[in-house]
Amino acid sequence: MLRQSGRVLRYLVVPSLVGAAWLALPTPNAEARPQYLEQFKKSYEPLAEQAEEKKCAVCHGMGKKTERNLYGKALVAALGEEKNVKDPKAVEKVLKAAEEKESSQKDKTFGALIKDGKLPE
Repeated sequence: MLRQSGRVLRYLVVPSLVGAAWLALPTPNAEARPQYLEQFKKSYEPLAEQAEEKKCAVCHGMGKKTERNLYGKALVAALGEEKNVKDPKAVEKVLKAAEEKESSQKDKTFGALIKDGKLPE
């Protein structure tokens, strides 16, 4: 009887406790802002397919998601103190403000890149 209770403890109780502890660990929060991408695609329909492929990389580049490319930094500057803006008209206004900023390409604004059919970078 003692051998059987040891097996139950070893094969059932201990793994259950370990699994419960693992599930209780905190997970990192994602701070996705899909409304920005959706508004970008609506505002710049010719670039919608390219934007859908790149998704978050339109503003964040290909590195860490916490880092922004020049276009992402221009959007943050246009947003000011506001974060996670949900109003489509406000997001549209921010996108238009970012169009006027200089891109990484010589003598080209983000608006000029978009007009040429290229995603801002």
